Amino acid sequence: MKNSAENSNGGNLSLRAVLIGATSVLSLLLLFALGQTGFNAWHSYSRAQQVKSFDMAANQLIKGLFEVLMERLYTNNALQAGSVIDG
Repeated sequence: MKNSAENSNGGNLSLRAVLIGATSVLSLLLLFALGQTGFNAWHSYSRAQQVKSFDMAANQLIKGLFEVLMERLYTNNALQAGSVIDG
């Protein structure tokens, strides 16, 4: 015969129902954790793409400045050479 404490504490839940409930909760927690990890990975990836784009633009700027500097150097050297061919 069942005692009164077992009936008042929800004794009609079977072990199978408790295990299914616990497994469901753990599955939901796992899905949430995987979703959050995936979102963080995607956010990091898109941020890395932005940094890469900025780096490429900065490299192009440096190349352009170097070209201007070299052109000015060649022009300055040519003007200071002093050996102008007179016609």
